[in-house]
Amino acid sequence: MHALTELQSHQPHAVPVLAAALRGQRLHHAYLFTSRDLGSARNVMQSFAASLVCVERRDVDACGTCVACRKLAEGNHPDVAKLVPNEKGMIPIDAVREVTARLGLKASEAPTKVVIVERAERMNEAAQNALLKTLEEPAGPTCFLIATSRVKALAITIRSRCQRVRLATRAESTAVSELRAALPDLDQRLARIAAALASGDTEAARTTLDNGLSELDQRLSEATHDGSMRGALAAAADLGSEREKADLALALIEIAVRDGLAKAHGAGDTHMLGEPPAVPSRRLAKAAAVLTELRGMQNLYVNRTLALESVLLALRGDVGGKAS
Repeated sequence: MHALTELQSHQPHAVPVLAAALRGQRLHHAYLFTSRDLGSARNVMQSFAASLVCVERRDVDACGTCVACRKLAEGNHPDVAKLVPNEKGMIPIDAVREVTARLGLKASEAPTKVVIVERAERMNEAAQNALLKTLEEPAGPTCFLIATSRVKALAITIRSRCQRVRLATRAESTAVSELRAALPDLDQRLARIAAALASGDTEAARTTLDNGLSELDQRLSEATHDGSMRGALAAAADLGSEREKADLALALIEIAVRDGLAKAHGAGDTHMLGEPPAVPSRRLAKAAAVLTELRGMQNLYVNRTLALESVLLALRGDVGGKAS
């Protein structure tokens, strides 16, 4: 775990804001960190949480060695709670209620209780409303550290009660270099795709590769280039059977569509997925419209098989591509 000031070079805006709050003892009760880089958000929140609970803090940095720091690093500090997506990729209302119930208890070791929320956009409306009640009237000194990649997916009532902190995203080129250094046999193209999908987060990029990025890329290429309609539907059924695989497939298609539209409008020849598929621009536009609709529904329960069918068939021109 990094000390807060060690993140300064990567987060030149966020760290001074948080450090000033610690030095002036003017903590906001809720911070909303916005970034597509989950790794960066996690690092900042963990370091800031350590500064809040450390009993031997040095200026704004946690010592990293006291009992409180060790408990936080091991994930068992009694005054720190976490909300993260479950195996279905959602943060359910029951998990929110469990954490808010814990907040009703007095802090046992730290001067303030801390709640870390990762990927807050994965809360549905009911879960957000449950969190909002505690945000409005926290029981005792409490600091919420909330991270999201899609701030507009959060209710405006939640956003308005938080101090927003924008996090810088690491350069994709840096992530590509790190990936290829760690994985010498990794193809340059796949490294670029993984880094782009993870917004420069090397840890997330490696997870994407482990989840079968190469195989997905090949399967989608077959379904969009020269596969039959039946092949496209079979690919959608297969890829839509698992949430992570389906979401990754949709992300790959989004890149391919973007590359195709860029080429159609003469925007250079630097395409992330190589040569874009030979698809008429009107089909690309239809697929882009379906993807935009799906992005707006991302925090809802979407039938991913039907979503993939809609996009693949729009690319093929077989149907209108309505994503409903």
